[in-house]
Amino acid sequence: MVLAMDPVATGFVNSLAKPGGNITGLNTLGPEISRKTLQLFKEAVPTVSRVAVFWDPTEPGRREIATESEDAARVLGLQVQLLAARSPVELDRLFATMNRDRLDAVIVHASQMIGAHRERIAELATKSRLPTISAARWFAEAGDSCPMA
Repeated sequence: MVLAMDPVATGFVNSLAKPGGNITGLNTLGPEISRKTLQLFKEAVPTVSRVAVFWDPTEPGRREIATESEDAARVLGLQVQLLAARSPVELDRLFATMNRDRLDAVIVHASQMIGAHRERIAELATKSRLPTISAARWFAEAGDSCPMA
């Protein structure tokens, strides 16, 4: 396996402790990372109460990460709106939805499509003045290059 989101949930292995069979690869610990990311975000921006979770449903394992963010948000007393980004064509519409629904912040879960359009996503988040966090370093670097709106 190559960089599996959640190899147990996707059925690659029986468990992380005892995967069984003959398999090697990397695990991103996606669900655990999404919980910690949301916790850090709440600590960094304590006024946040309504959060968009921006994710790509076209990649295996992403649903579990989005659901984990939803569960973690409830524990932290936050309202969450899952926004599925299936293609770059949807980006403007999704940010319009965030603005219309007056969401306070955005959590961006990385995927191939989101990574390929990270500069546009960072630009839209900056223009919307939405605090944004991602566990992916390249997303933060894309935000550094955005002019302030």
